[in-house]
Amino acid sequence: VLYAHRVLHKALQYAVRKKLLRANPAGRDFMDAPRSPKSDARAMTGKERESFLGAMESPGWRKSPWYTPFKLDFYTGLRRGELLGLRWDSVNLDRGLLSVVRTLERIPHQGLRAGEPKSRSSRRTLTLPRSAVALLRERQARQAEERLKAGPAWVDEGYLFTGPSGHPLDPDAASKAFLRLMRELSIEGIT
Repeated sequence: VLYAHRVLHKALQYAVRKKLLRANPAGRDFMDAPRSPKSDARAMTGKERESFLGAMESPGWRKSPWYTPFKLDFYTGLRRGELLGLRWDSVNLDRGLLSVVRTLERIPHQGLRAGEPKSRSSRRTLTLPRSAVALLRERQARQAEERLKAGPAWVDEGYLFTGPSGHPLDPDAASKAFLRLMRELSIEGIT
């Protein structure tokens, strides 16, 4: 219903622009758009958490570019765009603080774009557990090695999670990698 409303709204808006209609009957002035049903998120069970953390320590995942982001997300519960939009200027490792002030998203036919969090309340500062701080210190050291290895090809945009040339990791690729991990572990219903 929501999708049908969006298509109808766009078509009628086009008719308004072409002066075929005075107002859009599917617009806010005439009706409320249908709301999409909210689904309850499911948290991992204790056994699933153990399985996830065990898999992350396997050699294949440990060397993966997703190792640190997935583990940090395990501690913080950030949205994928918030997680991959993190920059080093938003992290204070000495105080164990992480500020969510931007996001990263893929825009079709345009590429990756930095933006604002979904809402005002999405802008927040989190206190990190010691294990998350250690994880980020390890990431900092590994990124310094990657920067040296890339040499002049390194693009320094300040992101925590980058590919071999310094560009930020793609949120769509993160989703695919996470779903692959969940399939490997036979865990269903976790996004």
